Amino acid sequence: MTSPEQPRPHIVFTMTGACGLSGGIATANLNILQALVDLLGARGGRLSVLSFLETNSDRPPLLPEWVSYDAFEGSKLALATRTLRFAPFRPLYVFDYVGLALPLLPLAASGLVKTVIFAHGWEYWKQVRTTHRWCIEAATLNLANSEFTLKKMRANLDHFTVEACPMGLSPEFPLNSEIPGPSSDRLALRACDGEERVLGACFLLLVARMSPTERQKGHYEMLQIAPELLERHPQLQFVFPGTGSDRESFVELSKERGVASAVFFPGHVSVETLKWLYRNCFAFVMPSTQEGFGFV
Repeated sequence: MTSPEQPRPHIVFTMTGACGLSGGIATANLNILQALVDLLGARGGRLSVLSFLETNSDRPPLLPEWVSYDAFEGSKLALATRTLRFAPFRPLYVFDYVGLALPLLPLAASGLVKTVIFAHGWEYWKQVRTTHRWCIEAATLNLANSEFTLKKMRANLDHFTVEACPMGLSPEFPLNSEIPGPSSDRLALRACDGEERVLGACFLLLVARMSPTERQKGHYEMLQIAPELLERHPQLQFVFPGTGSDRESFVELSKERGVASAVFFPGHVSVETLKWLYRNCFAFVMPSTQEGFGFV
């Protein structure tokens, strides 16, 4: 007698985006995608990727041909319809943001589908929406990006399953074989006053998006205290890589505060430049009140 054939494992990963977006969650999604490809490829499984905010041209290059990828350009209705279409086949649903799990809430709450939700930041413990709370409680598993996020969730939510799953760097970010020291190479960036200046040995680094919906990351606070810091330590410089529509307003604030010659907003930088900045900064500073402290 032959044993019945085991069904192929199937995972549906619904994400906000990866290659077509910037920021920590997009970077985390690249790492998650690589892990899912390795896992399911070794087991002959299926992976379906649904991207909420991207276009089909944003398909991550790391995805092999056997992975299906559909993008919805911000259409909630189209994404929800496609998500529900998989439900009769009972895949494991994985979400990078709790709001994307809402279409499956009745099915998840009744145990008809299994869901896994990644928890990245303060929206999972501070002023949590009622529907989001229900999704978290109905999930088969919530994966907190750090022990800090896990503790915050347990202190503010009840009756849910959660484990800490620290995020690794994206596949494009090479790991060091040993702890690197400061580089002898120098880097010149354009300051907020329009002049290009070489970074010295005493620059403070804050790497984060500058979005109107995420104004608690610490840029404003650093610029507020910059004049006092420069009065005490005239050699200080402030380097804030990252993208977002708030960037120009922060540039203007640096001018208003009289510190434009010491402040740099280089925008998006290459992986090599980012590595150099981390390796050579005097200190990494991020007085954030909203972080889950995953990558940070």
